Amino acid sequence: MGNVPYVADTPNGPLTDLQDRFVDAYVTNGGRIEAAAIEAGYSEDSARTLGSRLLKQDKVLSEIYRRTMSRVAVVAPKALDVVERLAESSRSDKVRLEAAVDLLNRAGLRAPDRVDHRVSGEISVQIDLS
Repeated sequence: MGNVPYVADTPNGPLTDLQDRFVDAYVTNGGRIEAAAIEAGYSEDSARTLGSRLLKQDKVLSEIYRRTMSRVAVVAPKALDVVERLAESSRSDKVRLEAAVDLLNRAGLRAPDRVDHRVSGEISVQIDLS
């Protein structure tokens, strides 16, 4: 890989052309390591091993994260629209409730998982048996 040109610059250094193609394939194929390595141009015999090694490199991981977040940003409005439509017009009460809860959670209005009702201090009990 010594004379391979650099194409993508990351906070942890530039990616080689092979690394860049691996990241692209990995993000678009749903995270299948071996298939991404083969698509990037690595040998089928060593694709699994080399792909696993690539996933241990900070610069490769940071670029996978960056590109994944870019894809999420593109599809998030569509997903939100689906959840809103389910919350408003699903025939099932259960689906409407789950969609509404999901919208509230995503808005930061999640109900607490548990409430702690501890009281500090002393309790005095007097029983009069007369």
